Amino acid sequence: MDYVLESLLRHIHKQLRKVFLYDIACQWGVLLKERLLELPPLVRLKLVLNLCRFVVPKLHIKGHVYLCQLLFSLGLVPGSGNTDGEGIERLWASIAGLAASTKLSGHGARADALDAFWSFWNWVKLVGLPVLLRRRIDHTRIEAETQHDAFEAFSAGQAEHVPVWLKMVSDFEADGSKPNPYQSKTKDLQWKQNEFLAFSLEIEQQQQRFHVQKQLKKSANAGTIHLKPLRRKLNKDIRHLRTLQATYTPLVLLQLQELGISPAKTPMEDVPLLLPSSLPPSVQKSEPCANLLRLELRLRHTQCRDALAHLRNRLQIRTRLLLYKKNNARHQGAKHLRMRA
Repeated sequence: MDYVLESLLRHIHKQLRKVFLYDIACQWGVLLKERLLELPPLVRLKLVLNLCRFVVPKLHIKGHVYLCQLLFSLGLVPGSGNTDGEGIERLWASIAGLAASTKLSGHGARADALDAFWSFWNWVKLVGLPVLLRRRIDHTRIEAETQHDAFEAFSAGQAEHVPVWLKMVSDFEADGSKPNPYQSKTKDLQWKQNEFLAFSLEIEQQQQRFHVQKQLKKSANAGTIHLKPLRRKLNKDIRHLRTLQATYTPLVLLQLQELGISPAKTPMEDVPLLLPSSLPPSVQKSEPCANLLRLELRLRHTQCRDALAHLRNRLQIRTRLLLYKKNNARHQGAKHLRMRA
């Protein structure tokens, strides 16, 4: 990769500003200057790093850690516009059609076929640039008006903050060492609270599934249902939940003592979890239970929507099967019996 870069930079003026897009630019650009000095003299050049910007394409950067998304985001480069940097990746969707033939070819025939296909793809892209660019600029003009109106309306509603925001953005674009105005100020505790509540709702679902399995255990197919592994996992998760509750909702432990629940006498599937929504109103109004209650209500709303979508999907499948049976599989019993005989 370093050799290819230097071979290209030999034909570009070294004082021009450069933006390097690479899937792992966050790692590749760290010791780039030292590696370039070790290349052969033919391609060895001194790279002015102050005129270079290393970024990760917009699709690949979503798989990087949050710090990489702040330091190597293409969207934070002035003048980048809607460029996504993934143009070279789009070719893989087209090249998939050659896989069936090239996987059986020799090395030379495979290289020739791929080279011919890529050359044709580049030529088609080149001759199609006028139409592509015209379509994009027409779309940009329409979208620019919409975004401009929305921006003006938002700025009018936040008029007292706009000067401060503009200064923060201008300072950051002029000097990258200044505070990043696009960095989220959300604390890690907020994410941990969400994880805590999601884990609590998951245990609640485990208890519900255990009760269902317990009822099925009494049926004729009881031999295929084993409750001990389910109870062990449920027991382990509830113990971990109590540890988390001691951090986020310590009043729950007092509530458990008042209820007088004994783990030795009460089955784990019947133990109350004491989520924020099940606490007394006086406790719910205190912090941090009030914030946890709001988060729980949002998660439960999402949970209800997922359950509704799942139910709707099952009903659609059932309706489709009934229609198929009605139209294609009626009065087949006697025929099948004769075939088996």
